[in-house]
Amino acid sequence: MEKAILNYLMTDLKCSEKVAADNLERLSRFKDIFDEFCYWFSNKKFVDENKALKVEGYSAEELFNKFPIFEVGAFNLLVSLRINKEFSLDYINKGLPKY
Repeated sequence: MEKAILNYLMTDLKCSEKVAADNLERLSRFKDIFDEFCYWFSNKKFVDENKALKVEGYSAEELFNKFPIFEVGAFNLLVSLRINKEFSLDYINKGLPKY
């Protein structure tokens, strides 16, 4: 599955090989987030909201619907919320400004 994900990131999202590999590594940090991303990747739909993983009150689908980001970005935000909660919540509350 990892090769398919890398191919998707490079082909569909036009990421460089390094950026694609970095995204895959980041998504793989937490098994529960990676498993839910793999579900989305395989099915091209999010897990039912009542079964969705929530990190600091957010699901990937909620983040995807709230901001102009790709699905992979929503899952990366879940990872960010786990790694650096305060910064990530501030970033979300500010509307995902560019730094």
